[in-house]
Amino acid sequence: MRVSATMPAERFESTSRYDGYSWKPTPQSLALLDKARELLTASPRPMTVRQLYYRLVAGLVIPNNIRSYQNLVGLLTKARKVDLLDTSKFVDRARAVTGAYGYTSLESYLGIVSRAYRRHPNDGQPEYIEVWTEKDALSAVIGDVVSPYGATLVVSKGYTSYTVLVEAARRFHREIVDRDADHVHLLYFGDFDPSGEDIFRVIGDEMVALTGDEFDIRKVALNQELIDEHRLPPMPAKTSDSRFAGFQAAHGDEAVELDALPPDVLEDVVRAAVEEHWDEGIHTRLMETEEAERAEMLRAVEDIRKRRGPA
Repeated sequence: MRVSATMPAERFESTSRYDGYSWKPTPQSLALLDKARELLTASPRPMTVRQLYYRLVAGLVIPNNIRSYQNLVGLLTKARKVDLLDTSKFVDRARAVTGAYGYTSLESYLGIVSRAYRRHPNDGQPEYIEVWTEKDALSAVIGDVVSPYGATLVVSKGYTSYTVLVEAARRFHREIVDRDADHVHLLYFGDFDPSGEDIFRVIGDEMVALTGDEFDIRKVALNQELIDEHRLPPMPAKTSDSRFAGFQAAHGDEAVELDALPPDVLEDVVRAAVEEHWDEGIHTRLMETEEAERAEMLRAVEDIRKRRGPA
């Protein structure tokens, strides 16, 4: 049978079927799904399974270990198949989907172009900002925050390739030398674990060596202050990591992933870090210019439509 996504867990019958799929959830599973549903409903945006996992761990609903995570993945998959959870509340940011590109007519193209016109948000800003993260799964969340500021987003997916570092060094040098930026900033977001701390160190060392210029590089998150402030759930750091000994000496043997930060908190942290180097007055004047130019473009598009006549 099909079960409505709004049906309370306690009304779920013993066996559900979805295209030949059978599942008999236990009372414990139904109780866990109730908690998951509460968190998903309260979230302002869809969550990854890993983000939901850390919210459940932080709420002391489930333990923080690999088996617990794997069990949750299986449970959430089953629950969505029988509509016990709303599939629109989930997002997978680690896998890309592309489609065909084109327009239905010249008129549709002109309309889209005129409405989409925008100035680069950081035109005229005296400080240049790049936001780097090792976490591909969180790149969309971070990207949505930094986009209005025109900050460059770099997603390294772990250790950054030398090619990416060289390209970044060229951008930094161009901003410092050619455009005479007052300051250049690299704001880093990664895990608080042996590799996460070392990735940040490597980026800093390589960028200094490549550019020979002075710039600000800072790990904004994740750090011990944020972990303590938001009571983020730790897990044992990987002893198999070759950087474990150094991490243990500096921070102890507990690690926390960036995904453990609640999505709204992560957004606030990213936004606050960027706005430290942002002049809102300059941006306001730029937006006024943009609006005037967009109006001019709309008038030009309307003139073209009139000359072409009915489509």
